[in-house]
Amino acid sequence: MASPFSIFPVELLQLKLTETELRVLIALYSFRAKNTETVWPSLPNLADRAGIKDHTRVSKITRRLAEKGCLEKKKSGYKGNNLYRLIVPDIGVESTNLDESANLDESTNSTLDKPTNTTLDESSKLNKHTNEQTIEHTIAKKVDPMNLSLATYLFQQIKKIAKSAKEPNYEKWADTIRLMRQEDHLELSRIRAVFDWANQDGFWKTNILSPTKLRKHFAQLEAKMNQEVSHGTHQQHASQSRKDAVSGSSRSDWAI
Repeated sequence: MASPFSIFPVELLQLKLTETELRVLIALYSFRAKNTETVWPSLPNLADRAGIKDHTRVSKITRRLAEKGCLEKKKSGYKGNNLYRLIVPDIGVESTNLDESANLDESTNSTLDKPTNTTLDESSKLNKHTNEQTIEHTIAKKVDPMNLSLATYLFQQIKKIAKSAKEPNYEKWADTIRLMRQEDHLELSRIRAVFDWANQDGFWKTNILSPTKLRKHFAQLEAKMNQEVSHGTHQQHASQSRKDAVSGSSRSDWAI
C-alpha cells in the first residue's frame, strides 16, 4: 500500500484548479514513489483516496488535469490501469515578476532587486512548507487503514441488526474513530470491545448504529459492560465455591 503521506509541489496550488481537481491531483501524488513521477493506481483506489464515489467523475477530472498540463494520461498501463505521469507545469511566476519590475526606474531596480527577490524566495519556502504539512495531514487523516478497517467492521455488524441500514460515508466514520483515539485516548481494541458488547445487548444493539452514537455513550456502555463482566465473574466464583464445598464434603464422608 502506498504511503498516506506525499510531497505536493506548491507551484500547483497557484493554478486555477477546482476543489475536486485538487483532491484528485493530491491523491495521485500520494501514490508516487520516491524517485519516480509515474503512478498507476486503479480507478477505484484513486477515487477512494480522493474521497469521490463516482468513478466516472474521477476519470473526467484526470482528463481535465491532463488538459491543464498537470499530468500525462495513457489508457494502457500496468495491470490494465491508466498510467499517469505527474508534471509541474511552467506557470511563469518568476518571469511575470521580472516583467512587472522592468517598468520601474532603472536606478530604483538596482537598489530593490536583491532584497525583493530574497523576500519572495523566503516567502515561497515558508508557503511551500506550510502547504506540504497541510496536505500531508489531510491525506494521512483520510487513508488511515486502521480507522477505516474498524469503520467497515462496525457497519458489517450493524447491518446484521439493521437490515435496511444504508452504506455510510466511511471517511466520516473513520474520522470519528480517529477522534476517539486521539482526543478520548481510547485504543482500537477497547473501542471494538465496547461496540461488540453493545451490539449483543438487547437494548443497546438497536441504538448504537454509528461511531458517533458509540462515542456519545461510550462511558456508559463501558461501565455497563464492566459491571456485567464483574457480575458474571462473581457468579462463576460463587458456583465454583459451592462445587468445592460439595466435593470436600464427599471426600470427608468417604474418609470416615
